[in-house]
Amino acid sequence: MGNNTSTQKITNDFVCNAENFKSLLEILADAHDVSLYYAELLLQDSLPIALQYYKNYSKLSEVYFNRTRKQKLQDIDMSYHDFYNQLAYLNYMYEAPVNNTAMRRNMILQIFDKSYKIQKLLIQDIYGYCSNK
Repeated sequence: MGNNTSTQKITNDFVCNAENFKSLLEILADAHDVSLYYAELLLQDSLPIALQYYKNYSKLSEVYFNRTRKQKLQDIDMSYHDFYNQLAYLNYMYEAPVNNTAMRRNMILQIFDKSYKIQKLLIQDIYGYCSNK
C-alpha cells in the first residue's frame, strides 16, 4: 500500500489521523481542479458544441463521495455522489441537439456553481472531522 492514498478507502467511521487528513486534502485539491476547469470554460467567448474533455473527480474523491450516497446537502440540493454522477453524464446533457449556446453556458455555470460550493462543504467536513482532536 505504501504512501499511495489514491487506493485508500475512507470509511464511514472516519478517524482524523495524518493519513486520512492527507486524503481529504487530496480530495479538496481535486475539487478545486474541477471548479477551475469549468470556470475556465466559462471565460471563453463562446462554448463549443461538444467539449473535448469532461472533467470529473478522481477515484479517491469518488470513494469519499460514495459514502454520502443518501445524504442530500442543502447547499447543492443533492449529495456529493449525485453530483459526481451528474458530471459522469454531462457529455450527454451538454451535447443534446436541443441545447443552444445559452443553455450550454447555463449548464456549465450550474456545474461550476455546485463544484465551487463542494469545496466549501469539503472544508467544513475536514473541520468537523478534525476539530475535536
